[in-house]
Amino acid sequence: MNKRYCEVCGREGKTYKGLCEKHSEQKKLYGVVLDDNSRCKTDPNEIIKYDKHAEIILYDDMQEEVKEKAIIDIEDVDLVKDIRWDKKTKCIVAKILNKEIPLQNYILNTDEKVSFVSKDAFDCRKNNMYLVKNAKKRKSNYIISKKNKNKVAVEFVGKSNKQVTASSIMVSYPIGNDKYERLLVEFGQSQGGKNLYEEYVDNKEIVQNVTSYDNIKATFVLHTHIDHVGLLPSLVSNHINIPIITTHDNRELLEPLLLDGSYIMDRNVKALNKKKYKIEPLYTESDVYLTMNNIVEKATNEVHVLNDRVSYKFINSGHILGSCQLVLYIKTLSGNIKKIHITSDLGSDYNKAPFVQDKEIVTSSTVSIFEATYNNFDRGFKSKKEVEKERIKLINLIKEELNKNKRILIGCFAQGRSQNMQIFLYEAFKDDPTFDIPIYVDGKLCLQINNAYQSILKDEEKDYFREVLSWKNFIYINDYEKSLNTALNRDKKIILSGGGMFTQGRILNHLKTMVEDRDSTIITVGYCGEGTIGREIQRDDNKTIKIEGLEYKKKCKVYQMRTWSSHIMAEENIKYMSQVRTPLIIIHHSDDGKYEFRNKAEEELRKKNNSAKVVCADDDNSIFYI
Repeated sequence: MNKRYCEVCGREGKTYKGLCEKHSEQKKLYGVVLDDNSRCKTDPNEIIKYDKHAEIILYDDMQEEVKEKAIIDIEDVDLVKDIRWDKKTKCIVAKILNKEIPLQNYILNTDEKVSFVSKDAFDCRKNNMYLVKNAKKRKSNYIISKKNKNKVAVEFVGKSNKQVTASSIMVSYPIGNDKYERLLVEFGQSQGGKNLYEEYVDNKEIVQNVTSYDNIKATFVLHTHIDHVGLLPSLVSNHINIPIITTHDNRELLEPLLLDGSYIMDRNVKALNKKKYKIEPLYTESDVYLTMNNIVEKATNEVHVLNDRVSYKFINSGHILGSCQLVLYIKTLSGNIKKIHITSDLGSDYNKAPFVQDKEIVTSSTVSIFEATYNNFDRGFKSKKEVEKERIKLINLIKEELNKNKRILIGCFAQGRSQNMQIFLYEAFKDDPTFDIPIYVDGKLCLQINNAYQSILKDEEKDYFREVLSWKNFIYINDYEKSLNTALNRDKKIILSGGGMFTQGRILNHLKTMVEDRDSTIITVGYCGEGTIGREIQRDDNKTIKIEGLEYKKKCKVYQMRTWSSHIMAEENIKYMSQVRTPLIIIHHSDDGKYEFRNKAEEELRKKNNSAKVVCADDDNSIFYI
């Protein structure tokens, strides 16, 4: 058999039209070969040995050496030498048996959190590493009355009993002798605080509360918005290594979102410590990889058994790609089955996003826990026709502004909204031969979510999404310098940037150059919380905008689209509630408008002969016995 060698790098092995797999892929993606390096992303690292230690050479995406090196003890060389180790942002990781293992954990052979004496995560010599001890005493049981002794407890342990973020629900079921086993449903971050420190304190309080409980048997992920999953890695950092149960789609989306969360966490903590605060990140990048190793994938619309007391089922919620509701079937000590239905965030039938499965209706429960993000009947949208009308308005607006030679900035959430907007722009302009406007897609997380979509979608949907992404008008910005150059370029263009609330990230590069420019237009397509830059931009009475400590005069045009939310609207929510036969509905994930919404919900349910009691979770009602 004749040996084959790559025409570019000389690598021996299988070739494709004279090129090795690496250079063939480059030619396919970019039209040209980018380097002549024979090393590929699966080759083990070169290791340089010294007397008492060794250095592992690390590589960039082009397989060129980077300046950072991993340091290990000389006796650990044989342990790691046949494995490919890759530098991430703040740690070194290898994929082993389908799990991503940080180097420090592999050397110490542990799933527990490892810290570094020198704070240098690249120095993985054993005298620089130690296992973080857990000194926290965990709660073993509730103090409850005899009446509730054998009941299932449902407790709001995040902040969703008083705000629209930080969803975390602890479900505790008695196992006898005044002891409980527990299930954590979601573990979300608090977002939109008045300042970084207030937000950090809120999240630290949630972490301390949740991780204070003992006997947590599993966690459930229902969808991957950060206000529902953003604190998951702090379980690992607090020595709670338990199954994290979710669907395949959610698993694919979860890792890039949590890694982005660890980057933001690290950046915010550094910024606060420069102001003389002395705080530590609630979790690190390494914790994210350890978290992902605890994921257990389960299919939707099937009943799965967790143990002899608990079964569960995921049901589509129609909110975003991968989103689902959860039904828990819990057997009590007396043998009764409690059916606990948790909707998480629900989607609107008026505004169905591409690729998202239709919402399914759970028709009965012992208790149903509903979100009520849109509890105001005057907010949001009331029909599919209203949504379609605004889409036409947006297309016409874009055409009009471009005809005036204006630059357009559209701020989008990186997950879901960005992909939906790319599809919208593609469908709106792909058949117009005169439309030659470049559309810059800027945001590292946006591009990572695009890749996750391609891993999730199948058959025709996958082919269609690839067709959208490869449209000639889309230009993808994959580094910070290109983002800056694009922002400084005053040519007519559309910029689609991650960061829907305009609070941080590359979107600020564009905002700074456009907010004072009368020839620029900013379009918001999502909710912007109180105190965010996005909310300040939307205000008609606001003439100045503060961005990273500096004031800018608002001279650009600002337009706000109101029909892009992925949440169920108030009337739709009540319609769903009326279809559930249950004695109790609990409302959470909502602001103070929930009380008026509750009254309206009960009124409408009674008209439909549904006698469910509707209550609001709040400071006075955070735990319910079922």
